[in-house]
Amino acid sequence: MAKKFISFLGTTDYAEVFYELNGIKTESKVKFVQQALIQLTCKNFDIRKDKIIIILTDKAKASNWEKLKESLKILNVPNEMIIPLDIPEEKGEAGVWKLFEKIYNEVLEQDDSVIFDITNAFRFLPVVMYSVLRYAQYLKNVKLDGIYYGAYEQTENEIEPIINLTETYEIIEWAAAANIFTNYGIAEELSKRIKKQDKEFVDTGKLSDSILTVSRNINYSRGLRIMEGNIFQNCIDKINLYKDDNNINPALTPILETVTNKIKDFGNNSVLNFLPAVEWYIEHDMPAEALSMMKEGIVSYLLAKNELNYKDSQLRLLLGKRMSYAKEYKYQPYEEKFKESVEKIMEQDVAKELNEVVKSFNNFRNDIDHCGFCEGARSPDNLRKEINKAYEKIKEIL
Repeated sequence: MAKKFISFLGTTDYAEVFYELNGIKTESKVKFVQQALIQLTCKNFDIRKDKIIIILTDKAKASNWEKLKESLKILNVPNEMIIPLDIPEEKGEAGVWKLFEKIYNEVLEQDDSVIFDITNAFRFLPVVMYSVLRYAQYLKNVKLDGIYYGAYEQTENEIEPIINLTETYEIIEWAAAANIFTNYGIAEELSKRIKKQDKEFVDTGKLSDSILTVSRNINYSRGLRIMEGNIFQNCIDKINLYKDDNNINPALTPILETVTNKIKDFGNNSVLNFLPAVEWYIEHDMPAEALSMMKEGIVSYLLAKNELNYKDSQLRLLLGKRMSYAKEYKYQPYEEKFKESVEKIMEQDVAKELNEVVKSFNNFRNDIDHCGFCEGARSPDNLRKEINKAYEKIKEIL
């Protein structure tokens, strides 16, 4: 793993000024922002492996490259640490892709930590840098340590601010975490990002843990906790605490609204919580979980409706079997104690209607359980259609 400082060299004949970052000023006036940033952000660089990469157009190379090298000697930066990278002058999309490939293939390596200086990055170049960094994060585990912009304007006091733009990249991180949660129902990345915020501003009672608890209990089909429902209200309560805090990261507010909207239909202590759980599974393309929750949810609903203990595993198993068999189901001796209750349920109109739905999806439930190794195996599109149809029928009945 190496640290890399990456900067674009400009073409202007810069005046010497002081630069300041986070209240710390350069020791003396400098001509190039690269001098200031290397002095202020690269103190822990290892000359044996870390690199300072200066990206050059032909014009910048002719105007300032030799001058910059002389300036860096003052900072005692060894020549072997300084790597010039010539970039193509080609314009248009082809030029953008060549730049993308050059930085990705020739600059960024596995597990690098990167500092970007975009002060002299011309027009579209910061966008390209953001894109290639994001790409490299996924494929090379590259880490961003900072993005900086030197606001060179030759002010009267000759002290120019260096603006830390790292948080602008955080917006991309938030968006990625939100995308994973919204489209796949997986909260790990979102939880990690919120946990960083936990440390920064408010005692929230660990919202990061609460969102993760909700996601994992649904995704792992923890039916009892889903029907008890307190994990959802607990999460919403913590979201409201966050939203009331004035120091909240602006990128987080819309994400919390999304989380709330995804779980607001879950009630406290309600067997009908299986319905939004099934909707979650359908939305996130989890067919096996959707079918299992429909079956177990129907069993729970019928038992609770008849004031029976829906948490009783023996009773649940028996009612489930009874719904899967014809009327001539033969009770075993150890099941006789439940026979009267189960048959009373099965005589009810709502049970008969729901049982028809259960019987309708038992075949394609077996199709999924046995991974399509059966006669008449259905296509994914057909299974999706049948699961949606069964779910809509259950909602209509209830």
